[in-house]
Parts: sequence; structure tokens; C-alpha cells
Amino acid sequence: MKPKLNWILVLISFSLVANMNCRSSALSDEGATIGEEPAGRGSSGSAPVRTGGMTGDGGAPAIGLGGSTVAGGSGSAPVPTGGMTGDGGAPAIGLGGSTVAGSSGGQAQDSCRCTRRPGAGNSPQCPVGVGASVSQDVGPAGATLTLSGTPSTVGVPVELQIPPNALSQTITIRITETTDPPPESIADWSPLYHFQPEDLVFALPAVVRMPWSSTDGLVPKSLSIYWSKNLATDALTPLADNYVNAGFNQGSVRNLGWAIVGVPRDASSTCP
Repeated sequence: MKPKLNWILVLISFSLVANMNCRSSALSDEGATIGEEPAGRGSSGSAPVRTGGMTGDGGAPAIGLGGSTVAGGSGSAPVPTGGMTGDGGAPAIGLGGSTVAGSSGGQAQDSCRCTRRPGAGNSPQCPVGVGASVSQDVGPAGATLTLSGTPSTVGVPVELQIPPNALSQTITIRITETTDPPPESIADWSPLYHFQPEDLVFALPAVVRMPWSSTDGLVPKSLSIYWSKNLATDALTPLADNYVNAGFNQGSVRNLGWAIVGVPRDASSTCP
């Protein structure tokens, strides 16, 4: 009887093991569907949601208009989307932090920015000159003249930095923020400034810094300080080493004269 009992115990053990394996397999299959949605789909079974920025896809998500997320491409940076019709034309942030204008629905591409010319284009964001001036005696040691305290120089003053040995004798130098309207050839981003005496020539270049402001949210690459020794005889031309900074332009000059920050004005423009 003992050998027969042993065989019965073996068969019972085998049956229990097989049953446990079957239940384990069934639970594993259920784990793929119970308690979680299929990968890449929302809880309602809608279209796949692209998460972006996951390991291996190389593309961190970019924030699209209306708070939506636009995934980056494989191994590439996020692709910005400009304002589209119906979204209000809100600008998107482009690569490197630059601003990309909306395609429509916002400010029209040919709309007029503010101006310091008399008329409908006036705005507090384009304050006209107030006639303020500053003067200083400067000699061989050099000096920096600073004009501030006007609506156009809030935060960033007008500066003329004269290096040592640029002058051989002491001369009175003056900077005036004029009330004159901008020249017709320039779309203005600042008032017109007068640096005197006009016939003064420096032995070394002096650095000029001029603030600007406008209602235009995009800063044009061609924005420059335009300089003229004498407006009656010499055209305004951009400084050769001009560069754009945060709220001001800077360049160097060898002589004094007239200056304004702006861009060339389209002769066919109907703007003021």
C-alpha cells in the first residue's frame, strides 16, 4: 500500500504546480490591460498623445499656442509655431529665445509702428524729444557725457564716451535731445540728437550709446544709429560698427553731429 500512496501524492503535487503556473500566466496577461491604458492613448481611447522629451527621442516638448504641447522631432529642437488664424496671432518663442511673429490674427505685417512725427502715429512708447541738453568741458584726459532724465532716456541714458588723448585741448561738448521731427528718410526709434561742436574731430574714436523704443515687438536686424556731420549737407548714414543691445544701440564716431536710431523708411509707405 505504501508505494501506491506515494504515486498518489506525486500526482497531486504535479497537478497543483500546473494549476499555479496557469494562474500566474493569466495574471501576467491581465497586467498589460487591467489598471492602465494602452501606451500612447488617453483614458478615453482618443488619438495617441505624443509626450515628447522622452529618453531616446531627442526632442523636449515645446509649448504651443493655447498651452498645448508640441513635441520636438527626433534628435531636433522644438519647432515653434507662429500665431494662426483665430488664435489672436500671439507670437511664439523661436529658437535661441528670439520672437517669431504670428502669421495672422495679430498685428498686421504692414501696420504702422509709432513715430515721433506729428500726427496720428504718436504714442507714449515713442516719446518725442523735450529739448534737454547736457554740456561738459573735456580735455586730453577724456570724459563721459551722459544725458538722462527725459522720457526717451528712462533706464538707458544717451552717452558719449571720449577716450584719453582723443582731444589735444579742452573743449566744451554738448548733447541735445532735440524737439525736431525725424528726417523723412528714417523710420525713427529715437528722437533726433545733436552732438556739438559739429566741426570737432577726435584723434581717437569716441563711443556713442543711444536708447530706443517703439511699439514694434520685433527688433529689426537693420536697426542702427544713423549719423550725419551736418544735416544740411550730409546724409544720415549708419555707423559702420553699430550693434544692437537690450534697449540701446552703440557704435563709434570720429566727429560730432546729428544722430538718430532707426531703420530706412520705405518711400512707398503710407505710415506717418
